[in-house]
This record gives sequence, structure tokens and C-alpha cells, in this order.
Amino acid sequence: EKSNGERSDSPSTGRGAPGSTRMLTRLRNPDSKLCQMKNQQNQQNQQNQQVAAAAHEANKLNKESKELVVSSPSDVSRMNPKKEIVLKGNMNNYFKLGQEGKYRVYHNQYATNSFALNKHQHREDHDKRRHLSHKFCLTAAGEFKWNGSVHGSRVLTISTLRLTIIQLENNIPASFLHPNWASHRSNWIKAVQMCSKPREFALALAILECAIKPVVMLPIWRESLGHTR
Repeated sequence: EKSNGERSDSPSTGRGAPGSTRMLTRLRNPDSKLCQMKNQQNQQNQQNQQVAAAAHEANKLNKESKELVVSSPSDVSRMNPKKEIVLKGNMNNYFKLGQEGKYRVYHNQYATNSFALNKHQHREDHDKRRHLSHKFCLTAAGEFKWNGSVHGSRVLTISTLRLTIIQLENNIPASFLHPNWASHRSNWIKAVQMCSKPREFALALAILECAIKPVVMLPIWRESLGHTR
């Protein structure tokens, strides 16, 4: 067996004669390990070329059109299945802005996060709160909340107003109310639960305001208060 791949002929018959025998080398022998390794390398190179060509075609199709529109069944038969698979995979796997749905829950960091403001903005916020604290209560105890649904039918709105007025009275400690308020409280609650018109709600709030001691209210409220009956 020769290693250079040339043919070896017998001396009796001569070179190229019909009875000459041909010697196989390791590269030409399909059962040898060297030939099998060479075939594997060739297959791997072909696969790499196919993958590169498919990626190039997919990028080209992606640049030309983002969506693949099929107008008739004949278009499906003319399409290459490999191109269709590559195009579908690329269109479904790519990230699209907004598909996570976080744009629906927006938070202003300048309003919720105190560390987002600089030193000058912190000073302005402190001065504003100090100025407003002389007129309004900015603590958590002074927050006003509706006791019920704000949107709805007339019956639902009236029920929300009744519950909110009663809740407002419950939040005021008894020491800040008139000493005789305990005897009038039950009748006042019954009157509030029967209110259905704006004039009736205003009367219930006026009675509650008269029962609250003036020390609870800030000077800005007493100075702007008009004549009531």
C-alpha cells in the first residue's frame, strides 16, 4: 500500500493493462478512520455554509419587510420552507418595545422617590411644606379619604357621602368636641343616614362644625368663615 495515492501495477502485465490491479490508500478507503474524519469535516463545513446562507437570507428578508403576508395558497407553495421557518423564528424571538406592559404602570420618580431631587429642590420642597402647614394639615392623620365608591349611580354617591361624614366624625377625638355632643351624637347619626339632598348634607356638616372646639381649627379657617345659620 502506497501513501501518495498513486496506482501500483504488476510488472508482468504492464502499466495501464486490462489485468492491472489498483491499490487503495487510506484516504480512498471508505472504511479507514482517516477517510471517515475527512467526510465528517466536509459535512460540518456544508452545514456551516447552509447556516450562514440562511442567516444572510433572513437578515435580508427582515430588512425588506417586517411581516410576511400571504395572499393566496399558491404563494405558500412557492415559498421556501426553510426561509419561512427562519423568518418566523426571528420575528417571534426578537424583543419589541412595550411588550412587557410596564408602560401601563408609570411612577414619577421625582414625586415618589425623595433621593431623585437635588439639594435646591429639597430646600424648595421644605419651604413649601412649611408654608402650607400653617393653613393645612399635611400629616397622615389629616388625609381625607372617601369611604366608598366615588363613581356610580345617585344611590351609590349618596351612600358614599353618608359614610364619609360619619367617618369624619369618628376620626375627631372626643376631647376636641363639645361636652354635650355625646347626648346628641346618636340623633345626628340618624339624621345623616336620612340625608339625600345637598341642603341636608350641608346642615349635618354645619351641626358637626358647631360641635367641634375652635382650637382644632387653624386661624385661616376662622378668619375666612362667614355667617352661618
